Amino acid sequence: ILYRTSTDAIAVRTANDTRSLGGRVAQREAVRIDQTLATILNLKNVVETEGFSPTKFLDASREAMRADPMIDVVDYFDGDDRHVAHVEAGGRESLGAPTKAAGAQIPGAVINAVDLVLSESGVTRTTMSSHALRVRAPDAPPGSAGRLFVYVAQPIVSHLDVVGTIVARIDAQRLLADDLAVVLPVPYVLDDGSGRLQTGSPGGISSVEPNAYVQTFSI
Repeated sequence: ILYRTSTDAIAVRTANDTRSLGGRVAQREAVRIDQTLATILNLKNVVETEGFSPTKFLDASREAMRADPMIDVVDYFDGDDRHVAHVEAGGRESLGAPTKAAGAQIPGAVINAVDLVLSESGVTRTTMSSHALRVRAPDAPPGSAGRLFVYVAQPIVSHLDVVGTIVARIDAQRLLADDLAVVLPVPYVLDDGSGRLQTGSPGGISSVEPNAYVQTFSI
């Protein structure tokens, strides 16, 4: 009886300690997410205040990506959801709709995610985000998992009408997965509700041993 009582007490204490640590970790990631969203909001405020200008938008987008490296792509769509501008942290930028060749390289899941957040933000007039997507680079070897990205739409509203929308891509791989792999001493999983973002332990959830105690936190 003493042995079982002691074992149960240790198990309860371990579970409580783990939950406490997990709560702090989830809070850390929530703060990092808020900081990135604040940078996108600042970019929206610039466009709303000064109006959309291709040159100013390109400059403001690059400033936002320098302020928060977790934002690596920014696009602008006009009030009719037509693509107007595209900026990448790596240096590439373009104005107008993508060419057919460039459009063919965009995964269908990304197109669907952007279409969805554009539509939802236009209806709600608020910030909308996609579920986490695993996007594989064109030159990645077959079978590779790809990196985690989230698309966020920030509508530009004037007199209650949406006159444009900023869509930013957040590198969730670096923002969440890589950060968790560094700070966590035990396996954890973050879940965005889609079933696609389940990451936390180094190497991904597949590295967790069967029957290991793993906590899941909603973000």
